[in-house]
Amino acid sequence: MRMHLAILVTAAVLVCTAPLSRAASALTIGDTVTDVLRVSGKDVPLPAGPHTVVALGFAGITQPEYGAQVNPADYGPIRRIVLVRSDGGIIADAVEIVVNTLPHPDGWGIASDCRRDDIYATLTRYKSGWDVSCMWVQPASSTWLGDTVRPVDDAVMTHALATDLVVPQLFLEAGFRVANRYDAVEVRYQFAAMDKGAPATGTAMESWLPSNIAAAPEPLAKVQSVAAWASSVYPAVEQGLRVPLAAGTAFANPFDDIAFTGKTTDRAQRLAQLEVLRETGTVSADEYARQRAIIDAEIEPKAENAWTYATVAGYKAFTYRVVVTTINAGIDYVFIGQPFAAGVLVILQVVVNTTKFFFHEVMWQELFGVGPLQRENPRVMDFVAARAA
Repeated sequence: MRMHLAILVTAAVLVCTAPLSRAASALTIGDTVTDVLRVSGKDVPLPAGPHTVVALGFAGITQPEYGAQVNPADYGPIRRIVLVRSDGGIIADAVEIVVNTLPHPDGWGIASDCRRDDIYATLTRYKSGWDVSCMWVQPASSTWLGDTVRPVDDAVMTHALATDLVVPQLFLEAGFRVANRYDAVEVRYQFAAMDKGAPATGTAMESWLPSNIAAAPEPLAKVQSVAAWASSVYPAVEQGLRVPLAAGTAFANPFDDIAFTGKTTDRAQRLAQLEVLRETGTVSADEYARQRAIIDAEIEPKAENAWTYATVAGYKAFTYRVVVTTINAGIDYVFIGQPFAAGVLVILQVVVNTTKFFFHEVMWQELFGVGPLQRENPRVMDFVAARAA
């Protein structure tokens, strides 16, 4: 009896852990994944439909020449996975996922695409020296390349050639970089610009350029659909970095007959997952009501203004100096009684006090090793395809 019980327990453990271990480490070329892919402890939502794994490998780190450089070897292996979905004999969408495998204590930076102003759109929800969340929308092409157009991944082209699939000329990419001090996820969703299942051929490609898109109503509507879809999936991408997504999490495709309002928020995402937990019986009715009340009582965070710590510090330093100098000048004039002498004394005070402050800071740094405690802006770091797994 004890032996049978041990066998049953072992089998149950294997059944419970098999899907996770396969999703995280046993993925192979040709596997099919739907809804959510769990890789290296992160959950990445996928567009609707079965996606085939076409590339498994690693990514390297590149940085612009400006700014402090990092040693890519310090960051450990960075996994890179490419998946595609076909529809009617063509590549309907492709997904490139890049995640870290080992935590790194000094952050993973922001993607250069988050800082561009020559693509369709960028949105930064938050950023600091280590925490980053940003989104972008840009064109990608399999045949036509320009300064602002991203090429379609080689793995997608190779898979299409091997399986006799058509690769549309144009894709619309919605990309995300979400990172905290230790972990990062970058995912790029590329959707074929399609009309009722047909690739966007025969269309003047120049009209899809970011500089021309506002004057092209039909291409603009496609871009807006992708941007609205990206807004709806954004909270799930952020949450997937931290905790597993709820069972049943699924998303449609940008060009399905669904109105993407772009209004999905963190609260809406949590409410949807709470509903799934209630329907599956994971939480009791009382616990559901308690958690629902907590979420309903929260206030949605508002977008921050564009001021940085440096901006605030600069304005405060200026106003402080104006106030202090004015007061000092008045005090000097009261005691001296000569405007010129009072003005010279104020200037002398500004120079001497500034010099004293500088050497005081240097003393703290050199004698006590106390330097800046926070990096205000993240490094710019991009992931590029490296060797295969």
